[in-house]
Amino acid sequence: MSVTGKMTGKMTGKILELLSTAPTLTIPELATNLGVSESTVERAIRELKREKRLQRTGSRKNGSWEVIDDQQ
Repeated sequence: MSVTGKMTGKMTGKILELLSTAPTLTIPELATNLGVSESTVERAIRELKREKRLQRTGSRKNGSWEVIDDQQ
C-alpha cells in the first residue's frame, strides 16, 4: 500500500481510540484533536464503517459513535 494507506491506518487507530473514550465527539472536534482536516477524518470514518469497526447510533445531532471490537 502507498504512504496514504499507512497514514490512514494510523489515523483510523487514533480515531477509534478517541471515540472509545468520548463517543459523542463530532467530526470537527476529532479534526481539531488530531490536527488534521475534517475531510481526512471523514475519509477515515468511511473506511472504518466499511470495515464494520465503527457505527453511528442515534441521530446526527444527538447520536454517538460505537466502536465495534471484533478482536475477542
